[in-house]
Amino acid sequence: MKHDTPTFQRGHAHRSVSCRGAFIGAWALSVLLSNASVQALPATQVSRPKIAGKPGGAMPVLMAAKPAMVRAVPGGKGAKKSSAQRSVSSPARTWPAGRLASLRPTTNPGSRPWVPVGNGQNFGSRFEPTGHESPISSADDPDRERILNLQESIDRIVRGPVLGRLRVGMRVVDLSSGRLLYSRRGSVLMDPASNQKVLATATALLRLGSTWRFRTELSGPSPDGEGAIAGDLVLRGSGDPSLRSGHLDEMAQELVRRGVTCVDGRVLGDPRRLGADEIGAGRSPLRLSWGAIEVRIRPGDKVGAAALASVYPPSDAIRLVNQATTGKGRGRIGVSIARVGDHFQVTVTGRVGLGRRGIAIRRFPSSDTLFAAIMMRAALVRAGIEVRGSAGVFPVDEHGRVANAPWEGSWLAAGSPAGDTAIPIAHRKPSPTILAVHESAPLSLLIRRVNKNSDNEWAERVLEAVGAEIYGGGANTSKGVRALREAMGDLGISNGYIPANGSGLG
Repeated sequence: MKHDTPTFQRGHAHRSVSCRGAFIGAWALSVLLSNASVQALPATQVSRPKIAGKPGGAMPVLMAAKPAMVRAVPGGKGAKKSSAQRSVSSPARTWPAGRLASLRPTTNPGSRPWVPVGNGQNFGSRFEPTGHESPISSADDPDRERILNLQESIDRIVRGPVLGRLRVGMRVVDLSSGRLLYSRRGSVLMDPASNQKVLATATALLRLGSTWRFRTELSGPSPDGEGAIAGDLVLRGSGDPSLRSGHLDEMAQELVRRGVTCVDGRVLGDPRRLGADEIGAGRSPLRLSWGAIEVRIRPGDKVGAAALASVYPPSDAIRLVNQATTGKGRGRIGVSIARVGDHFQVTVTGRVGLGRRGIAIRRFPSSDTLFAAIMMRAALVRAGIEVRGSAGVFPVDEHGRVANAPWEGSWLAAGSPAGDTAIPIAHRKPSPTILAVHESAPLSLLIRRVNKNSDNEWAERVLEAVGAEIYGGGANTSKGVRALREAMGDLGISNGYIPANGSGLG
């Protein structure tokens, strides 16, 4: 399976990376953890060495103009190469950077590995042929045999039965010395697929630190002596991808411990990120349980019996209407979702085949922010707190100002002139009280989920958080990508690629 849109884009990018790229990413990560780094380096000039030997011998290698030592081994297919044959000094002809910019890889396996193109189009900052480009150690190098063994071991993997059918790009550098140990299409731009998550999470660790956490707050007026809150509660988050309904239950219990018994107002979800007075162009900062309601369905014990159905997350805010039955054959199930008052009604129709395995179907409410607010209200009621108002979305305009306020009994309206339709946040009085807080696990634990499970949603959330924390304002992908490029630049990695997001699946 190939991805239709590459994450690294420039000119006519050659898209030939399959889903097996995850295997390559796992291998590359193990190299990183063993004191090596995979990176792409820029070049202004390249050398085109002459081919030594007969036709069918080694492929010429494009490499930096210095050094002039290149691999050019004579011999036909299957010829055994001795250590002495691994390094041949060959005169080189220099190509200027302008000429290089007019080349791109060819998709024809029978032609040369580079072809000229017109109109100034290019594929990347440097192009290398499909042959082996790893550096050759000098005869007096004490690590020569170790490096040769490393190169040959990697070659066996990338030319094996799994990766041998794929277009693999790799570059291994010793972090302690900066020495290039292995390169195979190391500067060719490719769709990184889930390998991009390694760069996104590395950026998060470098910029935020391993102990950084996402934060979700529930704010409102302080309760009076009888435990009543006169006004609205506002739920506001920072884009925590790990936020679940159980965490809202914990926040509701915190209000119980404060002595809260009644909320004479609404429960509102704020579409703005904590610390920002603008609505970001990215995902809602309140995304609960992947922003989805999952319906799990399995057949009954006989034909004609009702199908068995349940929903996740379990909540009083989600009401299930099960009209599905058990039938013969494969069956067909339909699931619809609609808001009815302060809950969601999930309707299941159709039939499921007798003896068939259960199925799970996800449906997404139209608003992540509203979904979180409705679930928060249900958690408060479940904790024994009376909530007299409904659930809704905090009213702000596109500039992050409070819109359609004031409303009676709201702490947001206190001190505001009647008739205002947009009250700047700085003018809101009195300030709300933070009544309950949930913090995520530390970043060092969250990124395990990103990389081990290859979780696209979590990867995007983490990178967006980096951008928002560094540059301020709402969270979005462009800020995160900017932070990623700057972090990689600080590590000495070339900026000759264009990352599009944090997950690698553009």
